[in-house]
Amino acid sequence: MQQNAQLKGRAGFSLLEMLVAVTVLVVIVLITSMVFQQTQTAWTAGSRRAAAETALRSIIGLLERDITHAVDATQFGATIGSQQSFGPNGFTFVTLDGTNRMAQLVDYTFSGGNLTRYTQQIIASGAGSWTLGPQIPSPATPLNEGFSMPTSGFSVRFYDMNNALQFSMSTLPSRVEVTAQISLSTPYISLSGFSYGPLSVETYTTTGDHHNDSLVVNP
Repeated sequence: MQQNAQLKGRAGFSLLEMLVAVTVLVVIVLITSMVFQQTQTAWTAGSRRAAAETALRSIIGLLERDITHAVDATQFGATIGSQQSFGPNGFTFVTLDGTNRMAQLVDYTFSGGNLTRYTQQIIASGAGSWTLGPQIPSPATPLNEGFSMPTSGFSVRFYDMNNALQFSMSTLPSRVEVTAQISLSTPYISLSGFSYGPLSVETYTTTGDHHNDSLVVNP
């Protein structure tokens, strides 16, 4: 009898208390899940933003190298010289390879939100004549590495020997200004870069959600 009285006198959990405890636990789990999801989303966006920035800097760096080492294509004969052109949607010119200083024809084309580049080595065939090697890569692959470039995301302006602005020309320009932009799916992220002369200076600035790659080149 005394044992039963002791058992009846012990405090227990009521149904209401159990419901409150379960509700609090569910709320804690939901808050933890939301924080984890937001952290994962922020990490994914940051990683993709960094990858887009790397892709843009790679594009600008490649343009800088090719433009800096550009030579007049007409010295390689009429066939190769006739391919030298600079226009709003791309340009074709002769540059010296950065590794072995061999001349090569390089082509940049902007179409459908992609910037492609291919090269063809210039081969001496004797008696002052020249031929072109195979296209590398074939077909040309986008330089923006899966990131979309908006319609206005690539623009080029050229300057002649008198420093006059030209939007297209067939002779080798004295200065080239390129603006490239990569936009991510998140509307507030925009990456842009530009190159212009006449000095050889590299700067990097960050303002808000806009990142500018500034490369100063003069062929």
